[in-house]
Amino acid sequence: MMSMVTLRKAAFLSAAGLVLAGCASGPKPLYQWEGYQTQVYQYLKDGAKEEQVLALESGLDKMKAKGGSAPPGYHAQLGMLYLNLGKGDQMVKEFQTEKTLFPEATPYMDFLMRNVKTDKRPDTRAAAKADTTEAKSDATTGSAK
Repeated sequence: MMSMVTLRKAAFLSAAGLVLAGCASGPKPLYQWEGYQTQVYQYLKDGAKEEQVLALESGLDKMKAKGGSAPPGYHAQLGMLYLNLGKGDQMVKEFQTEKTLFPEATPYMDFLMRNVKTDKRPDTRAAAKADTTEAKSDATTGSAK
């Protein structure tokens, strides 16, 4: 009789241990944030754009090293920072990356690119024009990026 009680206790403890072990490791997050929220906040507070670019680029490197992926808007934010620094070619690259990773962002990225054309900075206008020309040639040839 005593061994039956011990056996039941052992079975109960084993089952409880398995249940707790299953709950111990949570699911892997879908995106890696790496300070993204902090950088958006700094952007809205008119913080130093160069520092924000460095922080976001560093975050991307960390994400790649961990095998993670950037959250929606990360590349768009980086593109906006490049725009503010007058680096139109890098802005276009980041907007295209955002569109590729998150197709639902395409209308907004296209909206931003259209509005860059009215920007007074020559770097950004040239980049926007090149991007628009490239997109039109892709549409006429039927190729997709």
